[in-house]
Amino acid sequence: MALRKGNPVGYFELDGESGSDVELAYFGILPQFTGQGIGGYLLTAAIDRAWEKAPKRVWVHTSSFDHPRALGNYKARGFRVVRTVTAPKDLPEKAPGPWPEANRPLRLQAAFASTKE
Repeated sequence: MALRKGNPVGYFELDGESGSDVELAYFGILPQFTGQGIGGYLLTAAIDRAWEKAPKRVWVHTSSFDHPRALGNYKARGFRVVRTVTAPKDLPEKAPGPWPEANRPLRLQAAFASTKE
């Protein structure tokens, strides 16, 4: 996770085991932080972390729904296009709204556990 002044601005998630392929499964920067170099920094960190697992390859899927600079960012860090697929995608005419309980007042709940050593 990338933080700025303690606040999350982006994150990545890797999927794969040591010795096999590692996929950059999730990667994203919050929209208000794009264009500030955070994406390149975070992608470099993700790739470095992936290679620490000693995989045969590190790979990522991207699509035209990703940020317009995503593909260039991947290429700048050594990724190359190995396959391109064009497929139709059904999208709703209207973006979905927030989840049903989104506007309900929050009640904080917490659970704590303690163990004696």
